[in-house]
Amino acid sequence: MRFSIILGALLLVASTLGFAADLPALTPAEAIDQAKTGRVKGYFEFTVKRTGRDHKSFYLNSEENYRLPTSLNVEIPRGLASDLEEMLGADIDSLVGQRVRIEGVARRLKIYTGVEKLGDGRAEKRRYYHQTQVRLRDIDRLTVLN
Repeated sequence: MRFSIILGALLLVASTLGFAADLPALTPAEAIDQAKTGRVKGYFEFTVKRTGRDHKSFYLNSEENYRLPTSLNVEIPRGLASDLEEMLGADIDSLVGQRVRIEGVARRLKIYTGVEKLGDGRAEKRRYYHQTQVRLRDIDRLTVLN
């Protein structure tokens, strides 16, 4: 009896995981729209239009200009970047033009770009824009589709 309950629970979990993998992926527009009201867990598909990097991460962008509100950006921490390049057998930049599927959580972030001086003794105003990002947690959660 106990074995039957455990087996049933395992089968239920396994079928749920299989179902989750078959869920349709969100487009950048859908992910960005849904992320306005909170974090969005799921699959995201887009063609990489540009890559970028800073001191801590690499990025895959769904638009040429990563600052556009229509760009979904995947952050790849430097620690994963070398593993990803080894898996690809090429540099991360080789993903430009490729369609990718990412499993993760999309979130809307406020990115600060500097300070605007208002003059006449008024306070300074911080400049920012909103960006929707998915942080890659494991290279197995990125699939190159073509």
